[in-house]
Amino acid sequence: MCVIGLRMFLVRLTMAFLVFAPVGATSSELQDEAAFYRWGKNMKLWLLRSIDGLQHNDNPWEPWFDKVFGFVVRAENEKDARKFAHEEAGAENEGEFLGEKIANTTSPWLDAKYSTCIELLPDGDAGIVLRHSRDA
Repeated sequence: MCVIGLRMFLVRLTMAFLVFAPVGATSSELQDEAAFYRWGKNMKLWLLRSIDGLQHNDNPWEPWFDKVFGFVVRAENEKDARKFAHEEAGAENEGEFLGEKIANTTSPWLDAKYSTCIELLPDGDAGIVLRHSRDA
């Protein structure tokens, strides 16, 4: 009796997933999407920040215009977190400003020399994790 109940639950769960699937999605696309989201399994939060005090001639965040200085990212590992940040970066990925070279990189979020990436754990000191501001 228990096996039949579990089987019906799984069938209904599968049907519910298909009902909410994007129109025209193929079976392999649904599997890829399900694998991507994993229902939150193995995901961690990561805090990425620019490193302060870099040399003036090798600092992707100088001048500060149109730059991103930090991210909070949900990803399985540091490599993926850095990749997401890199893909959403601002002008710090350009490596130059007004035609003048400002850094020896065009991917500072992928490089530990220019940015930090730490896992955010529930343990730790109380405080603000993210402050979104637009100061001029």
